[in-house]
Amino acid sequence: MASICPHCSHPEAVAVLENADGIYVFPCLFCHHVPRNGVDEHTQPAAAPCAVPRCGGSVVDHYVYGSDHVAPVAITRYPCTWCGSARTREPDHARSARGRALADPRL
Repeated sequence: MASICPHCSHPEAVAVLENADGIYVFPCLFCHHVPRNGVDEHTQPAAAPCAVPRCGGSVVDHYVYGSDHVAPVAITRYPCTWCGSARTREPDHARSARGRALADPRL
């Protein structure tokens, strides 16, 4: 699963691993920021534009932090309030169709 970065708002930039031990988040692919909380239990929203053409809404991921104040305990995606889609639009500087067809060297 991938989530919206709460620091730079790039869509699908934070890889999320869910298993029996909980949730582990990786650094953002663009700004290298790791979603962390340092103060108290709260929810941190991160929004990105909707992928549906001519839709002006946005998709929101809510990072819910627990009492350990370090890592999120849940990440909930709320779909676009205008059209109901949960897909996010690629950034304008996304790779071309040929670039998407080639394997990513980081994988």
